[in-house]
Order: sequence, then C-alpha cells, then structure tokens
Amino acid sequence: MEFIALYFLLAIAVGMLAQKRGRNSAQWFFISILVSPLISAIFILVQPDLAEVARSRQNEADLKKCPQCAETIRKEAVVCRYCGYNFMSIEQRPLPTGARHDTRTYRGVIYVMYPDGRIAATIAGRDYNWNDFDEFKAFVDPQAK
Repeated sequence: MEFIALYFLLAIAVGMLAQKRGRNSAQWFFISILVSPLISAIFILVQPDLAEVARSRQNEADLKKCPQCAETIRKEAVVCRYCGYNFMSIEQRPLPTGARHDTRTYRGVIYVMYPDGRIAATIAGRDYNWNDFDEFKAFVDPQAK
C-alpha cells in the first residue's frame, strides 16, 4: 500500500515539475502513472524548458536594433547607449518650455532654427548644434560659398 502512495506522490511531483518547465502537468501526471515517475521526470528534464523559451521570446520582442551600430537595445530607448544614435526625429524632440522654433530643410537636412539664431539638426543619428546658419551651411555643404 505504501508503494502505491509513494508512486502516486512521485507522479504528482512529475506533474509539478512539468508545469514548472512550461508543460501540461495533467498530461505528464498520467504519463508518469502509466510509464514510471522516474522515466517521466528524466524525459521532462531532457526536453527544453518551454517557460524559459517563452521568457526569452518576450525579451526579444522588447528589443530593437540600432540602425547605426547594429547593437540591440530596449524598444523604449530613445538614444542608443552604444553609439548615441537618436531615434526621435528632430520634430519629436522636446523643446525648452516657451521656446519657439522654425523647422526647415536645407540640402535634404531637416533642421530647427531658434529665435536667437541657433540651429539644431540630426545627421546620421547624431545631434549637432550650430551658433548661426553660416556654420550650419558650411557643415552641410562645404562646397557652398
């Protein structure tokens, strides 16, 4: 009688182990009763942990690849921690409170001109700032005079 109780308890333990590793506990409970709790436990331990696979897939879904350095970073990140690439476009970036600006384009580069004459732009994922339009123009188009 004790053997049957021990066999039943081991079958329950196999079901709990199966559930912990992302498998159907009831199915593995019945398999362990039909075959053997020891053999069933070995089969569960040899198979990949489905719970861990699901967690890693969730982590991968929360990541994105930086277009500049190809490192993976969190999806919520605005700036790449490896190369400094800024994922926000110049229009989306927060401005100082009360600051007015004018967004324009020069030679395909979108830039922001502030009332004091400063210019800010993002080129190839990097933020640049210039004191006036002439500095910006010389940077973007060195051939222009």
